[in-house]
Amino acid sequence: MIYPDVNIEEWCKRYRLEIRSHKCLCCGDQQITSMPWASKHWRGLIAPTHGCGESYRFSVAVEISTEGQQDWKNIYSLIE
Repeated sequence: MIYPDVNIEEWCKRYRLEIRSHKCLCCGDQQITSMPWASKHWRGLIAPTHGCGESYRFSVAVEISTEGQQDWKNIYSLIE
């Protein structure tokens, strides 16, 4: 995962993302998805790290490729 140095408003518009806030499930602190991130098949926003660790870090994402869409199908097939 990389964290590109881009304008967050342009990033949100380009990938149809929304900045969101969410309470940490561990400590209850408010997290805001304010950092753009990118991986091979995904683009998103993630909250800055805090003391509870990566497992409690809030993020939103969209798939940008057919491989990303297949990832979701594989995840959902495991849940069903």
